[in-house]
Amino acid sequence: MVGAAGGAVARIAADGELPAPHPAQLDRELSDLLECGLYQAGQQAKAAVRTLHRAGGGLLGRPPTSLSVVNPGDVVGLGHENSSSAELGLALALLAYQSQTGIPAVIATGALDLAAGNREVRVLPVHHLAGKLRLLAEHFSQPGSAKPPQQLLLPTHDVDAALVPDRYSAEIARLGELQIQVRCVSTLQEAARVIGAERIALRRSEQRARLAAMLVVLLLAMGGGILAWMQSSIALSFASAASPDGRILPTPIRIVKGADGARLLPACALASGVPGFQVHDQIGVRLNVRSFDHDPARFLGGYHFIAVSLADGRAPHATLPREWSADGQAQYIWDVVGPPGDTTLVFLARRAEGFNADKLLADLIHSLSPSKPSERDSAALKFLRDAAPGMLVFRFKTMELGSCP
Repeated sequence: MVGAAGGAVARIAADGELPAPHPAQLDRELSDLLECGLYQAGQQAKAAVRTLHRAGGGLLGRPPTSLSVVNPGDVVGLGHENSSSAELGLALALLAYQSQTGIPAVIATGALDLAAGNREVRVLPVHHLAGKLRLLAEHFSQPGSAKPPQQLLLPTHDVDAALVPDRYSAEIARLGELQIQVRCVSTLQEAARVIGAERIALRRSEQRARLAAMLVVLLLAMGGGILAWMQSSIALSFASAASPDGRILPTPIRIVKGADGARLLPACALASGVPGFQVHDQIGVRLNVRSFDHDPARFLGGYHFIAVSLADGRAPHATLPREWSADGQAQYIWDVVGPPGDTTLVFLARRAEGFNADKLLADLIHSLSPSKPSERDSAALKFLRDAAPGMLVFRFKTMELGSCP
């Protein structure tokens, strides 16, 4: 239910067939909502569903889901100011399709709050709720109207903080006569639970993949090998990157910014054979896990990465990848800073569980406290080698600006 005052009943359908690409490069899952003024509400709903899936964990990706308005002629004149009440309904349409719940339809009105940082996603009050409830009762009381959905989901509070069940008891009773059960929800997670849409449904290929992973884990558990598997070696390697002019260059690579944009260049060639990078350069790195296709980790939380820099005259520094995926790939853009000297980048990887950069650095610095200056590099490498089953080391020389041969 959307719109001001009288409002309108927008009937939303969800399926897995994406429409053709939109000329304005809109999100194909939501582009069919644009004509009715619901595209922005769809973006909010999709972001909320993504937040909810992250909060719930899970091993599987979200299947593509397209939303469209079944009755576009009834839904006109909407903008951001009067379409936000559709956000809860749009999110539930996405969740219902992705979980393949047995409920064929549900009615909902409510806005979604992503700004609060609540991973359950709060459901916010909407204006003109009395008019929306009356419209709904009139719509399904008309002769020949379709049988109404059994569930109506509403916010718990009105815009002035009054409780919805208390303020609108008469309207709710009338809807009850039409066999519509009203449920007031405070979060999207609670709403998903009401319609049985808490988990993404498994496609057939994913069912087989998960079954295979479960069998592997069961066998490991029977042999007492889960811990050994989690800590078994991960083979990391540097991957290549394509430059804007089509060249394929191995990483780590030198990124030099200029007035005409960034250029990808090989590292500075030094007589010592150690690659060189100038202060104010950037280092681009792509990592791969070589054994990805044969590692059950790809079904069980994937891989996680972190990089630690060790440099003369500077405290260790750690950073998470700029981009990474659970399928064993990560990308870094590293700023080269002074003073000049020898620098070591250590890339770490492990399965299933992410890294806490602050804790890793604190533990590393504590472990180095008894070491002599000449022993700090080797002591740091030993600590990091014990911190994760995957490790790749890259040594380079930081150089003054303009000193690259």
